[in-house]
Amino acid sequence: MNRFAARKLLELRLLLLPAVLLFVQHTCQAQATSQSQRANPLPASIVAQGKLQPAAGILKLTPLPGDRIEKIHVSPGDRVAENTLLATLESSKLKNLEIQLAELKLADAKSLQNSSLRQATVAVDSAESKLQAAHLQLTQALATEKNLANQIPIIGSLEDQLHSLELLIENPRLRGAIGKLEFESKRTELLQAKIEFDQASLNCQQGVEAAKLAVRQAQQLVENAKASLKELQETNNVLPLEKQIELLRLQAEQSQLRAPSNGTVLQVNSAPGERTANLPIFEFANLDQMVCVAEVHEADIAKIQLGSPVTLQSAALPKPLSGKVSRVDRVVGPPQMRSPNPLARSDFRSIPVWITIDANDAPYAANRINLQVEVAISPAPPAPSLSPSSSPSSSIPAATPSSSAPSSSAQPTSK
Repeated sequence: MNRFAARKLLELRLLLLPAVLLFVQHTCQAQATSQSQRANPLPASIVAQGKLQPAAGILKLTPLPGDRIEKIHVSPGDRVAENTLLATLESSKLKNLEIQLAELKLADAKSLQNSSLRQATVAVDSAESKLQAAHLQLTQALATEKNLANQIPIIGSLEDQLHSLELLIENPRLRGAIGKLEFESKRTELLQAKIEFDQASLNCQQGVEAAKLAVRQAQQLVENAKASLKELQETNNVLPLEKQIELLRLQAEQSQLRAPSNGTVLQVNSAPGERTANLPIFEFANLDQMVCVAEVHEADIAKIQLGSPVTLQSAALPKPLSGKVSRVDRVVGPPQMRSPNPLARSDFRSIPVWITIDANDAPYAANRINLQVEVAISPAPPAPSLSPSSSPSSSIPAATPSSSAPSSSAQPTSK
């Protein structure tokens, strides 16, 4: 029996020998790795709590209060383009009717103004035609006056002839050569010529004065017609109606809620028939770019650099998300998110750190907006020691924390 037990024990030892050798080998490798890590320690990740949100934030679209929702054209999750109609209010119909009525009034006002302008233009053309006729009349009167001046030598010639006849009659020798009848005829001819000249001169003078008066009247008529036309052109009676239509169109636009940009409808908080108040109807966001805002302990800010790689984890995510630090805020305050670990400290000061999520992981983050995640930020490598004359530089300006400040990386995490 003892020999049988010894043989079985020997067989068992032979069977366990490879496993023991493999265990010893792994133990030696682990010890070597541990010694190597102690010789070259790696900095631990900075752990914090963060929240997923769109890079441009969530827009809360609120209409003017006091109206009523007539129709909602979208549903949660719909991707819409800029200026897409999201909801229509009941005041939209009333505003459209007011716009149509104002447009009819505007058309009538424009027609009346155009008719008045045409009449004023015709009046100007007529006055200018009268002025041209008056100038022509004056030209003819002046020409007649000039022609009348040509008759003066004729009258002078008749006077000379009559004077010659008088001399012949007074001469005793030649008295019998000139008959009395011939002399009277010549004198009558001279008198008739003078009468006709005086009458023509009077008529010509009256014609010139009448033509000048007609020219002045026509000029005044042209000036009045042009002044009336200018006044009509400068007086825009349709401008108030145009401004009224513009105001009505702005009011009509406010009665329709449209998408401010390309994005996704996150929530619809109202239904058709409800009164509008100072509460948003839609929650809207552009989900093409997602970020995570992490609340990092103030003592760890000096270890963070722009572009540092970040890993985001949560049980609600199908996989860990990757990103990079893109911004560090300047405002220090108490944290707004509590750690899921009940033993974690909450009485510390934090600084928001913005992390841009990689484009490949952005769709996963877009499906979990406002999700609280655990953020692990790879810290910057320790800076080499500097001489007293040199000053340390960092890509992120931050005050050096006191040595007594606790580090968030040392906080216990939930298992």
